[in-house]
Amino acid sequence: MTHKKSWVKKFLSNPFNYENLVVNRNGYLAYALISLPILLTIICSYYIVFLEITNSLDSFNFVLLLSSSVAFIGLLLTSFSLLVSSIETKRKSSMDILFSLEKDLDFSQSKKAIMYVNDLENIIFEKPIEGVDSNYQEIVDLKNSFIHCLNIYEFLALSIRQGIIDEELFKSLYESRFLRVWQQTKPTINKIRNAENNPNLYEHIEWLANRCK
Repeated sequence: MTHKKSWVKKFLSNPFNYENLVVNRNGYLAYALISLPILLTIICSYYIVFLEITNSLDSFNFVLLLSSSVAFIGLLLTSFSLLVSSIETKRKSSMDILFSLEKDLDFSQSKKAIMYVNDLENIIFEKPIEGVDSNYQEIVDLKNSFIHCLNIYEFLALSIRQGIIDEELFKSLYESRFLRVWQQTKPTINKIRNAENNPNLYEHIEWLANRCK
């Protein structure tokens, strides 16, 4: 039952196999160019035979059917090409965005900083005093890393939710790392939500985490 539900969920979120569609588009187009004329010939032959049997064959209607069928086939091929081009463009732009973040040293350091803290939840809520607490700068840096990292992931999650970044590409490249960050920061996020009475804080990150599970 679980396998069936996950399959249905995956189909609804991605009814086309985008990667296969983009990679093998030339093959699909070649198949369409071969199969559609054959289908058109079968339909026209059936039309001629049927109307010949019923003694109602009309050359004008046949020409109209033929021209309409040709136009429909052309529309299908054009729509397919536009669909594949839009998917490919989206995936390329998504790859550029994700790779640019991979090169962002501040983002990488922020992730490392919060991932190796055992008591993240309590440290984030500490209010150190400059000049009094010896670990003042460490706490301030950790808070900045926490905010910077989650803001970047919130941006990514929102972009995915709005269809700007390809979701399947993100999952293939970063799903496991993203989920580890989410598990590390989730208790702290919930505590901040309660403290600020803001249940929507980092809601897009939570949405994406639920889709990655």
